[in-house]
Amino acid sequence: MYKVEETKKGIRVYGVKDFNPKHVFECGQCFRWNLNPMGHYCGVAGENYAEIKYSDGVLEIIGSTKEEFYTFWLDYFDLERDYSKIKGELSLKDEYMRRAIEFGKGIRILRQEPFETLVSFIISANNNIPRIKKCIENLCRNYGEKIKDDVYAFPKPHNLANVCENELSDCIKAGYRCNYIVEASRLFVEQPFSKESFQKIDIANARRFMRQYKGVGPKVADCILLFTGSYYNAFPVDVWVRKVMTNLYNVSTHKEIDEFVQEYFGSIAGFAQQYLFYAIREGFLKVEVT
Repeated sequence: MYKVEETKKGIRVYGVKDFNPKHVFECGQCFRWNLNPMGHYCGVAGENYAEIKYSDGVLEIIGSTKEEFYTFWLDYFDLERDYSKIKGELSLKDEYMRRAIEFGKGIRILRQEPFETLVSFIISANNNIPRIKKCIENLCRNYGEKIKDDVYAFPKPHNLANVCENELSDCIKAGYRCNYIVEASRLFVEQPFSKESFQKIDIANARRFMRQYKGVGPKVADCILLFTGSYYNAFPVDVWVRKVMTNLYNVSTHKEIDEFVQEYFGSIAGFAQQYLFYAIREGFLKVEVT
């Protein structure tokens, strides 16, 4: 499918389409990737640190081996999915969708580790991106395993399940969310979930399962289900998306929105959400948000 070439610094993957690092890492789905002065996105995924470059169909993963590409990055970047087909199908829906896709055409939905996604989106609730990133980095620095100089993996569930809430609060400054993190970590140790475990149930039951976790409401539940690659019809609704749906599609309540997107976008509703969210948040689609 792809030609993968090892270099002194990492690997080059040839023939990669529908990929733009800015779109992928700045569309609200992840919090551990940052742009460095050289124009590379640097970050940690699982226990892997890498720098990402992309140009003219060539994806460069600095710090990776060919083996790691096939065992981790291929799945993480969802590189076996035909995004051109998805974009083609969604573009036929309406002009708003077509324009949003043109703007964010390099988005790929990452297939992220479940526990990290759970905790990260608990932290994200009613929070801003810089503060979310700072909380998560402090969490990793204090409770995660060291990967290399000043780079740490996301903590293991049992590490956070056993932490004192006040100690956690002092370390990451996440306020009331610290209680949610500890309680969610304890429940995850007892009842872990994965993409594979969700294959046995439909999205309604998966949402009910996720709501067992303290700090997980409807939006956070759908973020977790979508950004772990578990349900691509999950459709997270925040203030930006609600305004889009109200102004462009004339549906406003959570129930109305979900019923509409499941029928209108179907099994690829989650992809539609990402294109719409990115376009409205970046100011490309002009919809008043109050």
